Amino acid sequence: WMETDGKTLTAPGTKKPSPCPPELLATIKGVLVKLQKELIADQASSKNDFDVNQKDKQQLQTDLATYQSIQSANSYDSTYEVDYGTSSIPVGNAISLTEKDIQDNAAELMDLQKDQLTNTADIERITRVLPLFGVK
Repeated sequence: WMETDGKTLTAPGTKKPSPCPPELLATIKGVLVKLQKELIADQASSKNDFDVNQKDKQQLQTDLATYQSIQSANSYDSTYEVDYGTSSIPVGNAISLTEKDIQDNAAELMDLQKDQLTNTADIERITRVLPLFGVK
């Protein structure tokens, strides 16, 4: 692997850097700028997905409370039929399915948070390096 500081190029095992070819600098600069734009777009998309999942989480919790209330109002009869999507199913099944959806939603929110942290760190690294290649 060779190293560059945006001006010079140092080969492995050598102590003396040589001037970095302008074509290589232009290529590195182009790749970094494109990568930065892609990461910023990914970050915006991830934030949007996170916001949507947060709303889904709230709706799922409301649905669960509704199903639990219906079950309670019907002497905890888990076979009492309720609307679930476009069909009717026993309230006990609706509760189980909704609890599973809540767990899946929580896992997805954690993954999205992890993605956001990774993207933020990558964007910060690229932003710190770009000035070496003449990009502000």
